Amino acid sequence: MEIWFALLIPVIFTIASLFLFKEKITWWEAFIPTLTTLLLIIIISNIGVSSVTKDYEYWGNYVTQVRYYEPWDEYIHQTCTRSVPCGTDSDGNTQYCDETYDCSYVQYHSESFSVVLNDNREISVDENYYNDVKRKFNTTSIFVEMNRNYHFNDGDMYKNLYPNTYETYVFFPTKHRYVNKIQASNSIFNYPKVTEEDILKYKLFDYPEIENNQLNSILYNKPLKVDKAQQDKFNYINGMLGMDKQIKVWICLFNNTDSYAGYMQEAYWKHGNKNEFVICVGVDEKMKISWVHIFSWSQNKNIEIETRNFILNHKQLDLISLGDWLYDDGLKNWKRTEFEQFDYLHVEPPRWSKILIWITSLLSTLGILVWVTINEYERTFNDNWKYKSYDLKNMIKKLLNRNNDTM
Repeated sequence: MEIWFALLIPVIFTIASLFLFKEKITWWEAFIPTLTTLLLIIIISNIGVSSVTKDYEYWGNYVTQVRYYEPWDEYIHQTCTRSVPCGTDSDGNTQYCDETYDCSYVQYHSESFSVVLNDNREISVDENYYNDVKRKFNTTSIFVEMNRNYHFNDGDMYKNLYPNTYETYVFFPTKHRYVNKIQASNSIFNYPKVTEEDILKYKLFDYPEIENNQLNSILYNKPLKVDKAQQDKFNYINGMLGMDKQIKVWICLFNNTDSYAGYMQEAYWKHGNKNEFVICVGVDEKMKISWVHIFSWSQNKNIEIETRNFILNHKQLDLISLGDWLYDDGLKNWKRTEFEQFDYLHVEPPRWSKILIWITSLLSTLGILVWVTINEYERTFNDNWKYKSYDLKNMIKKLLNRNNDTM
C-alpha cells in the first residue's frame, strides 16, 4: 500500500506553495497536483500488475480445410475536397474555396492463402504451408463462387477439405494471452525460487515457441531421441482434444536426473497454465523409467494418479502406447480449473512500478506548481480568482524579487 503514500508529495508541496505564493494559486489549481498523482498511481500500478499477471497458453487445433483466394479488384467510389483559387479580396490577396472532385480508384487484392481450424477460425498462411497441407490432404479442390462486387477481375475461392484420417491430420497450435494471478502470488503455492543454476543442473525446459505453425508436444534433451511418429501422436491428442476438453498435454523427458527435477520443473512453470497436463518422466538413453512426476490444474486429481500408475507399470517408456491410452481412456474425465475463482488474490505492483510512481509524482508535482505560479490566473483579496495577462519573463522576475525581499 506504500504507493498511496506518494500522494503526500503533492499535498506537502501544494501546502508549502500556498504559503509562499498564495496570491498566485487559485483554489482549483491547488487540487491539480494531487489529482494528477492519483491518476498516475492508478495507471502505473495497473500497468505493473498487468505485467506480472500476463501469461500465455497454447491452444491445440487441427486444420479442417485450406483455402486459396484468387486475386481480384474492386472500384472504390470516393469524393475528395481540395482548396482552389476563387478570386481575390479587397487588398488583392488570393482567396481559396473548397472544391469537391471525384477521387475514386481501383483497389487491387492479391491472391491469399488460409486455413480453417476445427473451431472455425480462419488464419492466413503463406503459400508454402498451404501447398504442404493441400498435398497432404490430397483431395479434390472445390470451387466457391465469391459473388464479389468486382471491377475487372472477379476472384473466386478454391478449398480442400480434411479427409478425416490420422495420416492426413495437420496439427495447428496457437498462442493466447490471459490473466494469471497465481504466478504473481505467493499465497497459493510456496514454490522455491528457480535460479539459472537450477535450470542448468536439472535441465529444466522453457516453453517452446511456435515455428512455421509447428510445436512439439514432447520436450527432451540429448542424448534422448524422440521420433516424428511420437511427436505426431501427442500433437494429434492436443489437436483433437484441445478445443473440446481445453487441454494441452506436455511430455517432459529428463535424462539421468533425480526425481527432484520434476518438482523443480513444476516450480519453474508455476504449476503450469490452466489448460496444461504436464507429465515429467525420468529415463535413461534406453527409455528405462526411473520416476514420474505429474502436475496440472485438473479438477479430477485421479487422472494424475492413474497416468502415473500406467507409466510406472511399464519398465520402459512407450510414448505411442501412452498416447493411445491417454486419448482413449486417461483423459476422458479431464476438466480444467477456471482461473476466475482466483480473482480474489491480491497482486502487488512490481518494484519498478512503485519507484516510477514516486518519481513521476515528484516531477509532475514540481512541474504543475511552477506552472500554476506563473500562469495567468491569480487570487484576489476576497479569495476569488480572476484572469490576468502576464509576460512570462516579467512574471519570473517578480517571483525572484519577492523571494529576495522576504529573505
